[in-house]
Amino acid sequence: KGVLKRFTSFLASQEIIRQIPRFLGPGPSRANKFPRLISGHIEQEVADAKCLVRLQVKKAMCICVPVGHVGLTADQLRRNIVLTVNFLVSLCPKGWGNIRRLYIKSTMGPAVDLLK
Repeated sequence: KGVLKRFTSFLASQEIIRQIPRFLGPGPSRANKFPRLISGHIEQEVADAKCLVRLQVKKAMCICVPVGHVGLTADQLRRNIVLTVNFLVSLCPKGWGNIRRLYIKSTMGPAVDLLK
């Protein structure tokens, strides 16, 4: 339980991932921190795990999602916004028919309308 609190994500090989439920029990699955499978180069897998943002979509009217930080360039930020919006649209049953408005907001600045 302490290890699950200290780290945000885990990586494991094919052989080890089969044994995790037997050794650790249901803890990693309940905490949404079950290890990701290492399929290629470990450096690429670590970079992908650092870029991962979990979305918890419930039956809420408003969803707030972090898409970037101050160190990103404008092109990287635009790419993150497009990927996030497309993913959220894919989760909706009616696609774009469920989305009425989109805003982009920085922490201290005003909100900017993307879709009205």
